[in-house]
Amino acid sequence: NLRHLPLVVGVNNHMGSRATSDTRVMQHVFQVLKSTGLFFLDSYTISTSVAGQVAQEVGVPYAVNDLFIDNVNDEELIMTQIRQGISMAQRKGSAIIIGHVRPRTASALWKILPEIIDSGVQLVPVSALLQIP
Repeated sequence: NLRHLPLVVGVNNHMGSRATSDTRVMQHVFQVLKSTGLFFLDSYTISTSVAGQVAQEVGVPYAVNDLFIDNVNDEELIMTQIRQGISMAQRKGSAIIIGHVRPRTASALWKILPEIIDSGVQLVPVSALLQIP
C-alpha cells in the first residue's frame, strides 16, 4: 500500500491498543517502518503502550499524542479541547493533539484559528516534534 501513497512520511495507530501493548507486534511494525523510513505517531490510547520503548530499541523516530480533541463530536467541546492543547503547548513547549477528519472538527479548528494565532503557539507537522533515537 505504501507504493500508492508516495507522500506518506509517517503512520499512526488509530485504534489498536492491543497491538501497541504487544512488544512482539510492535517490533514487527517498527522493522517495516525502519525499512521504509517512516516515523510512528502513537495515539497512546492505552497506558500500557510499548511503542515508544520499541521505537527507541529499533531506531525509528516517533512521537506520542498528548490530547484527543474530538472524542465527543461537539464543536464547542472540541474548541475547549483545542484551548487545552494551546495551554499544554505553552506550558510544555509543545503538544501533539489529534482529531478526526470530521465536519465539526474542521469547523471548530477554523473558528478557533484566530485564538491559536493570538496565543503565539505555532502549528507544525508532527514530523517537527519527533523523538529520534
